[in-house]
Amino acid sequence: MGKMIAVRVDDKLKADFEDFCKNVGSNTSVMLNMFMRNVTKEKRLPFDVKYYDGDKKEKQVDNKS
Repeated sequence: MGKMIAVRVDDKLKADFEDFCKNVGSNTSVMLNMFMRNVTKEKRLPFDVKYYDGDKKEKQVDNKS
């Protein structure tokens, strides 16, 4: 058995994610493990990350290693 990770999330987000997992025939634990394996294997996030600097200009984080 692996290590446990505790994460605080919004109740609706948790419920929506659990519903999604169920609809694709999976569960939260399996999906989060898939996400973590993909990130560590690919050394990148599977989505773009954007933020706004102090001047309210959109910036994109370089997500490619």
